[in-house]
Amino acid sequence: MNPLRKTNQMKKELLYLLMACLMACPVFTSCSDDDDNIPEDVPEGGAVENFDQQACLQEALVEVDESGNFVRSKQGYPLDAANPTCFSLEAKTLEDAKTAFKGLFTPDVKFEEADGAITANLVNEEGESQGHVSFTPTTGEADGAIARVTFHTTPAIKYVSELRYLSVWGEDNAFQISPFAVGDVVVKEVGFLNIGKQNWVCLREATSSSKGILVYISPKRYRGYWDLGERTLASYNDVKVVSDIMRSNWGKYTGHLKAAGLGAGDNITVWYGKLKDKFIYFRRDYMNLQNGETDWNNVRHKYNEREFILIEYFDMMTFE
Repeated sequence: MNPLRKTNQMKKELLYLLMACLMACPVFTSCSDDDDNIPEDVPEGGAVENFDQQACLQEALVEVDESGNFVRSKQGYPLDAANPTCFSLEAKTLEDAKTAFKGLFTPDVKFEEADGAITANLVNEEGESQGHVSFTPTTGEADGAIARVTFHTTPAIKYVSELRYLSVWGEDNAFQISPFAVGDVVVKEVGFLNIGKQNWVCLREATSSSKGILVYISPKRYRGYWDLGERTLASYNDVKVVSDIMRSNWGKYTGHLKAAGLGAGDNITVWYGKLKDKFIYFRRDYMNLQNGETDWNNVRHKYNEREFILIEYFDMMTFE
């Protein structure tokens, strides 16, 4: 055979072999959205069982801005001008005050009770002590307080030195009313994803016992990382409060949301809190609003899509 013809034949055979290999092998693409190269031993998700209890309590007490500066209290009103970090709220009975106090904490907090007093012992996610919070019944207080709450934590609680539960709300001849009623629709900025102004719904009126709540639940579902990035959403305690409200009359409150065009369906599971970096995967926590259960997902999987929730507290209006 002509050597030149033999060389050309070999080149053709090599070309065919290369083409066959390319067709048989998977095409490599970037991991822009779905990062399917996660090791098999990395979990997709699981139940949220341990909380940073002090951090969650801090978020339950006050709202802060991105720089950590005080924005507003979520619990009570500062009635004493000389002590602006002492917040008061109404509780008709001592049992009402105890219920409100326990509602400030995550479900894994351990309580000790003796002679009407309650001690909440806090730990972080690793089980290390973060100090305690004391609930103490009181009598004969000038402001009508039936119990006080003090904080003895590490890190220290910021912007709140004491909570006081009052059996009688002193209005000083002022008329106080909630600016919004349950079911009212308020148009407000969402603040990210270029969503702009959207409908928010009032789920709780402002009273002397609790701040009012406006809520936005996205009408579509988003991926926990690839869509939402590192944005901080509503805190665990805030979402728990909303879940408690909605579960008291699920049909009523979901009706208000649907009327405002909020929520992506009847089964509402919402991303909340901060993106948590776990080295080779990213974790976001979410809550099923209908049962109050909270879990987490490895959000590098693109198919983990849920609504996101934003919550804003508001005060009573005072008229002299």
